[in-house]
Amino acid sequence: ENLEKLRYELKLRGFSPLTVRNYTFFVDKFLKRINKPSAELNEEDVKLYLSEMFDTKSKNTIMLAAAAINFYFKEVLKKELGKIPLPKKEKKLPSVLSTEEVRKLIGSTEHGKSKLILKLLYSSGLRVSELVNLQTKDLDFQQNIGWVRKGKGSKDRIFKIAESINNS
Repeated sequence: ENLEKLRYELKLRGFSPLTVRNYTFFVDKFLKRINKPSAELNEEDVKLYLSEMFDTKSKNTIMLAAAAINFYFKEVLKKELGKIPLPKKEKKLPSVLSTEEVRKLIGSTEHGKSKLILKLLYSSGLRVSELVNLQTKDLDFQQNIGWVRKGKGSKDRIFKIAESINNS
């Protein structure tokens, strides 16, 4: 019953289906692990559950679980959950291909469409899902810009099209 209430509270606030699924998953695991009536749940239960996760889960997973449980307490149980100290998210620089590696990658494709896809992904910073959803009307080669419609977080944004793509 409370999980269903959690689902509709998340949907009402416009959370993505993936977030609804993840939050529901972690709250369900939490409830099964603690095994108490919802009215008796408290901050110590949350700390216990999250501390156990440190043995097997990544920091990102723990942070997601904490966000899900916090939302559950606040919006479903109408209880305030104190600030639970969590480790900061690790900030690692991405590994980047060298210019030569990029040239080899693009050069290794046999089809013009594949070359265009790789060039757009590399030069514009588009996500694959954003590229897949691009339409011709979203590209303006006169100004070398394009529009992502309903990208991550259902947000629109503009991206720059490299002049080298326009010339190829």
